[in-house]
Amino acid sequence: IEMISLVVIVALVAVVVSAAQIPFDGTFIDVKNDCPRKIASGMPAGPNSYEVQAYGSDPKGGDDNVQCSSDPNDLDAWGPMLGRANATDITVNFEPKGGPIIEGVWDSSSSSIKWADGNSWKKTN
Repeated sequence: IEMISLVVIVALVAVVVSAAQIPFDGTFIDVKNDCPRKIASGMPAGPNSYEVQAYGSDPKGGDDNVQCSSDPNDLDAWGPMLGRANATDITVNFEPKGGPIIEGVWDSSSSSIKWADGNSWKKTN
């Protein structure tokens, strides 16, 4: 029984350490739209991979010239958009809000996600 407890504890520590290495957890600013974003990681989704949920708010009426609300309570205007991430890559399905499934990579030099469509989300926390 002691050996089983030790194995369970080691496995839980490995999950916590792996989750802490994912740079995508936190709040961001969408550089293109100057809108707040949030990503939260969840349960493991395979070796070195975790489920993620993305949230955000968009300019009122879809007009890129209108500023988004900076109120953190507005971060659930859309979401959760589901996806997966590891220590360097993220994929999020934005189809429920009319967008694509899109891949991004973590850019540690700018602390931001560089998305395949050319946009980026700069980490703010």
